[in-house]
Amino acid sequence: MYVSAGILKIITEKFLPHIGLPELEEECFSKILPKAVSVFHSMMEELLDQVAGLSSQNTELCSLLRNILQAMMQLIDTMSSCVRHVGAYEDPPDLDAIRSLPTCILKVLRETFQHCKDSEVVYCGRLSLVADLLQGLFKEAYTLQKGLLELLDKMTLNTSSLSSVGECLGSAHLPTRGGSAALVHWQSVLRRDTQVINRCLVS
Repeated sequence: MYVSAGILKIITEKFLPHIGLPELEEECFSKILPKAVSVFHSMMEELLDQVAGLSSQNTELCSLLRNILQAMMQLIDTMSSCVRHVGAYEDPPDLDAIRSLPTCILKVLRETFQHCKDSEVVYCGRLSLVADLLQGLFKEAYTLQKGLLELLDKMTLNTSSLSSVGECLGSAHLPTRGGSAALVHWQSVLRRDTQVINRCLVS
């Protein structure tokens, strides 16, 4: 599982720069990003399955959970690399040309933010054992969210793209509305969640 996260990072770093924009979705994003979401979800499930046994005395489990959180951070950073790559184009592409990117990022962001928000309950009195990595995980997710919002702000959404926005929101299990209202609503939800979770983590 951790190996998969590392492999995904290597693939994006080594091959992404050599793929042209017209082939980006078909040859890269549609193949790699759903796998990234699947790996991330598996790591989150293992984290939740194992956390009940976490204690300062159980050093082996503590190390395992910390390794999982580090791998999750690495995977989010991989997604950020994809956003930066697309944002580097002089003319931002249509949403349809990178549709797997926002769809998969939304799923990971929502799962990450929810986990951080629930961290006091999930980790109970053992939060201090992983608090530094949870804050790191949140910061990586915040950076990813900020980068995606900036990318979408630069994009011109045509009628087809606006339709895709609703599909992206729906596939990520976010509330959907019509056209540009969906995008505006999603942006406001993520910004609101970020502020709330950040206050929880620093308190």
